[in-house]
Amino acid sequence: MGSNQLWYHCKFGQIRRHRGCFEPHKEKQGQITSWYCTGEYSEKQHWLYRDDQSIYHGETKQCLDVVSEGKRTYRLVLNNCNNQPSQQWRWLRSSPPGPIPQIN
Repeated sequence: MGSNQLWYHCKFGQIRRHRGCFEPHKEKQGQITSWYCTGEYSEKQHWLYRDDQSIYHGETKQCLDVVSEGKRTYRLVLNNCNNQPSQQWRWLRSSPPGPIPQIN
């Protein structure tokens, strides 16, 4: 991943990117997928930004992590929380530059 990624942490704890929300992959343990946002509270799409700068997924009890897959290629995964730099995220709190698309 580059040094800047545009994600939104929404009121139901969802992390939105474009029109999808992050959630664990249904069949591939530890992998993250972007799926339709539920528009309401959902355990699968609920993420907590913690004081240690980790992003915690309560249903799996794991943290969002980034792993290298080669030269300048990275992938988001869920791993056991370990306070490593790859699990620390800088979250700037501000309003989006425009409306976040609503998913119906």
